[in-house]
Amino acid sequence: MVKTLEEKILILKDRILEDGFLRNEGLSNEVGYYIFDYQPQDEMKFRSELREFYQDSQVMKKLKIREFNLYDIVLKYLDSFGYRDIVDGLEEKKGFAYLSKQFDNVLKMEENHNEIVKYIEKETRDVVKGDGTVIFITGVGEIFPLLRAHNLLNTMHQIVNYCPVILFFPGEYDGLHLKTLGKVEDNNYYRAFPIE
Repeated sequence: MVKTLEEKILILKDRILEDGFLRNEGLSNEVGYYIFDYQPQDEMKFRSELREFYQDSQVMKKLKIREFNLYDIVLKYLDSFGYRDIVDGLEEKKGFAYLSKQFDNVLKMEENHNEIVKYIEKETRDVVKGDGTVIFITGVGEIFPLLRAHNLLNTMHQIVNYCPVILFFPGEYDGLHLKTLGKVEDNNYYRAFPIE
């Protein structure tokens, strides 16, 4: 039976409030990487539920949640170098494949230490392992298909290993593969645990 978004949010709350969650207990020495999948048509509802989640007194008392929205990070990066104006209209002029390749080049997505991972790493330098910090990554649907979740997850594993990371994913995750927005089959393997 498919769970509603509200049911999944309650499961998430129970899971991250467990005593062993921050210590990655029960993960066979793996870093705590998780994927919370939800139906793409629930995107606006998801955003509302997440805002309420941040205000939950139990969550606020126990955890320090750091949210990183991929769309916002990419826009900040493009703005910092004056690339945003260049990007406008580029797809229309040169096509989507060209635009996508330029995004990969500018953000260095093929490298282990790409610009998004560098940004998250820099913004979490003050995190001390076990201090209650959990990284939430949102905005996957907003930036798709210019940025793929597998490029980010596969490189983050090597860099961010000091606190649990939860990627919020509009699509399906079966524990091995991602199906973005319910349409595109992604055949990459992830070392991430589903929130169930």
